[in-house]
Amino acid sequence: MPHPLSNKHSEEAIRFFLVSLVGLGIDIGVAWALIALVGASDPVAAVVGFSVATVINYFGHQFWTFQK
Repeated sequence: MPHPLSNKHSEEAIRFFLVSLVGLGIDIGVAWALIALVGASDPVAAVVGFSVATVINYFGHQFWTFQK
């Protein structure tokens, strides 16, 4: 019986972490930029940052993390 965290699963977990980390950076970066540069309100900036990061994470996971 193979180990539950086989090499394939370990690589996938690392890719998942990296894509999620990039998404977090994009979320915070977009929200900060909207607040600092455009003067958007905090709730609006948070929603837009989250939305942009969600789309980036979706495609990152679709085409890189869980590639087949």
